[in-house]
Amino acid sequence: MTGVSPAAVLWAAEQTVRQHEEPPNDARATGRCARCEDSGCGLLAWARVVLAADRNQVAMVAAG
Repeated sequence: MTGVSPAAVLWAAEQTVRQHEEPPNDARATGRCARCEDSGCGLLAWARVVLAADRNQVAMVAAG
């Protein structure tokens, strides 16, 4: 068994952010995270940290 690839982690973080931006639907009044119901989601906080770290790493590589 292998570990989780960095690409999979980034994909999961992006999906988490997208889920929190979804418009309302019949299943959920807010359309957002069914777990946190818009009241401070730890998973969303994790996703933001992962994506920020990735952006910082890309910027550092680009700066050389």
